[in-house]
Amino acid sequence: MGPSTGKFSEKTGDTLVFSQEVSRQLQLRSTLMTQHTLNIQDRSVCLAVSSLRPLLSDQNDVLLVGSFSGLTVVYVAVQAAACSGSVLLCGADHSPEQRQDIQTTLNHHEMKNVHVLAEGFQELDVGNPLVQRVKVILLLPQCSVTASNDPMDTILSEHGDRDLLQDLCHGLVSQTRLHTLTTKQEELLSHTLTFPKVQGVVYCTRSVYPEENEVLVKRVLQKANKHPKLPPFRLRGPALSLILGSESGIREQFFHVEPSQQSSGCFISLLTREAVPAQILSAGDVLARAAAKGLMTDILPKQLNASKKKKHKKNRPPVRTNQSLHKSQLKASLRKKKLVVGTDPRIIKYGRLMFVI
Repeated sequence: MGPSTGKFSEKTGDTLVFSQEVSRQLQLRSTLMTQHTLNIQDRSVCLAVSSLRPLLSDQNDVLLVGSFSGLTVVYVAVQAAACSGSVLLCGADHSPEQRQDIQTTLNHHEMKNVHVLAEGFQELDVGNPLVQRVKVILLLPQCSVTASNDPMDTILSEHGDRDLLQDLCHGLVSQTRLHTLTTKQEELLSHTLTFPKVQGVVYCTRSVYPEENEVLVKRVLQKANKHPKLPPFRLRGPALSLILGSESGIREQFFHVEPSQQSSGCFISLLTREAVPAQILSAGDVLARAAAKGLMTDILPKQLNASKKKKHKKNRPPVRTNQSLHKSQLKASLRKKKLVVGTDPRIIKYGRLMFVI
């Protein structure tokens, strides 16, 4: 393979970029494909998966939701494996044929860190023990594929909505079809934001319609952030642009790549949960927590003994010295002589005389 046939992507780093003609030749003739040494995918998939990297942390899992191929699962699994994490799929969201295709691809690539859950995503409970290590969700919903330069190939290879083929043959997606797609997309994205331990969500479509992209994300985000018990999610567009760059610039806080003759376009939105502010504790709170955890067993008994001694001293009757006894006797004798006691207990008036005690 000569150097002019492909080049490394400046956006993803671990991806080679080929022209469509070279890509077709590789798929037809190269043993790299049959031996699973080289995988060819649309750029939109590569960008979406690469956008997971800043969200991944050690020994945390990724939940992959939506419509995707076995190769996409492999790509996500490679990213997760670099952080000793796993990838979870919701098996009920895919047909038996699709699940078999995904499993066959995983076996060919010897991927061991992918686990298929029995439930569908919308039926998946946030308290399920199997998803407690999930910190990132990648959502690739079925969409209108209007940003794809080869919609038929995208639908067939990535397990898309085949009912769209009829609309695309007429060159336009009907409003009814678009409403069906956006309704499902909103349901899926809304559910991703309900998992309390999830810290980041990547939402990606191959659509040019704002109804499937920024309009939908803003609407879902506004509704989700009304939850009183969970830290809110925020758009993280600028951070994504630093990692991936953009050919058309950042529109507000979203990432867009326009379709071209060479490759498909896509829309990517990165949402991260707002960090919980650190709680400021007083010295007394720190000591109380340490004592509750048994970290002050060598110190606490001494403090308790000291406090008991102080309390014991407080409970004792005051010791009366000779001076205090003399003062009390003087006050008693003066009271018999109709003395006047002023506001200051140390001063006693008797006629024109004044005594300072």
